[in-house]
Formats: sequence, C-alpha cells, structure tokens
Amino acid sequence: MLTTASVELPMSRSVTLDALRTISGHELAEMATAATSSGEALLERSGLLRLDEASRCHFGAQLSPPVGYDSVSAMQLRWWNDRARSLTPGFIGELKVADAREGRTELIIAGEYHPRAHLYELVDRKFLSRMARSVVTDYVRRLADRLTEAVVAPAV
Repeated sequence: MLTTASVELPMSRSVTLDALRTISGHELAEMATAATSSGEALLERSGLLRLDEASRCHFGAQLSPPVGYDSVSAMQLRWWNDRARSLTPGFIGELKVADAREGRTELIIAGEYHPRAHLYELVDRKFLSRMARSVVTDYVRRLADRLTEAVVAPAV
C-alpha cells in the first residue's frame, strides 16, 4: 500500500545529507521498530489482540547512497523483520531530501508499506492505510529528530 510522509528540517540539503551518513543501518532499524509500535497501538485500540511483540523481532534496514538531482537527492529506503507471522510490515521506498525554503530542507518518505498477508484477513484496507500512514509519519519524524540532533550536537 502506497504511503508518503514528510517533514521540514531547519538545515540545508548538504548538511542533511552529511548527517544522514552518520546514521547506521542498526539505528535505522531501531527507528523502524519504534515507529511500528504506533501502528501496533492502532491495532490494540481496534480491539484486536496483539499477535506478536515487535520488540522481539529482529528488524533490519537499509538506506542506499544518495543520487542527486538539481534540488533533490534520493535514496532507496527499506526495512523488514524476520518473523514470518509478524503483524509488523516491511517497507520499500525512497527517502528524498529536497531543498525547501532558504536554509531549510524537506525530508520525504514515499513507498510501499507491505502488511503481512494474514493482516488483510484481520482488518480492512482503510484501517491498513491508516496504520501505514501512522508508521511512516512516525518514522520520518524520528529520522528528522535524529538528524537535527546530529547537527546540533555532533559526535566527537
């Protein structure tokens, strides 16, 4: 299911790209784990029992090197977990870093959020769309926070 989310950062595109290079695959996976909990909270509030614990899944994540255009750089972004019956979906998409206003950058995540097949049996598509938006929006906010933190307090 296609979903997108964005957030504006108070830094230039080049500073944002430099900060992205400091984030490991492990950190990206931790953000996916945390963001997924917002989607699972929606499931719990809907009355469905939580069928697995995301914290017990092994998450993986990858971000490709950036490919630059005039005012936009794009990277392939994906995350997944290793549990076959997990409610926790995977994501395959793109992270774009685009010039916004002067000295500001927009982070945009767009891609396919892949719920596990059995999740389609539990809830309707409208609910799954809401869940996808919730998780991807949470993820882009966590990424923005991490990037801002990296620029404000760089590692020594």
